[in-house]
Amino acid sequence: MTRGEIRDVAIGALRESAIPVRWSEAELNHYIDDGYIEMAETTGAVVATRNLSANTQNHFVSLPLDCNFVIAAKDQADGLPIDPVHWGFVDEVDNKWIRVSSTRPDFFAMFGLRELILYPAYDSARTIEAILSIIPDPLGENDEPDLPQEYHYGLVHYCHARAIIKDAHGDETGPRIGRHRRQERFYREAMSGLGHWTFDRHKHIFMATYGDRYRMPEIDNYGVALG
Repeated sequence: MTRGEIRDVAIGALRESAIPVRWSEAELNHYIDDGYIEMAETTGAVVATRNLSANTQNHFVSLPLDCNFVIAAKDQADGLPIDPVHWGFVDEVDNKWIRVSSTRPDFFAMFGLRELILYPAYDSARTIEAILSIIPDPLGENDEPDLPQEYHYGLVHYCHARAIIKDAHGDETGPRIGRHRRQERFYREAMSGLGHWTFDRHKHIFMATYGDRYRMPEIDNYGVALG
């Protein structure tokens, strides 16, 4: 469904006329966008491929502002994967990692929310092709959420839940609160189902990128990689 269609279904569920009195169109659109962004941020369901610039002998790569997290990455030129690890693992492999460069990195790690660490760094400027979970932009009137169709109704429930409690102050036990909680429960159930779908999607992306190549090296008691 498009955002306009989601809004129309929500208006019908709210038992309102085609032109609601209690809510503006912009207000309902805002609720739908909020639900879409929350579903994407919570489950990681919305995915995009982005090219990231890696500078010469620079271990840090900036991530785009809409990045939720990195699912997989590979060198754009040779197509070979770069293995994801925890940032502390890099220091365990080589505590002088900040001085090391090579033709391509073996590992990447998230460093905070906006950067990747590469080990080793590239010895010349290169491009990384990364598959990211992203936080989507607000929807246009004729845009469809980048989610399976069966989870679009989650946004109807979210919009309904938000709209029904407008100006419901002091009505904590009234019928509107009951309807709000019921719609919120339906929304959370949709979120849970989307989370399971996303787990399978990410697993397939990961296997398509790394296949049997992905190997996490073991570390001995002295912090040296084995094998």
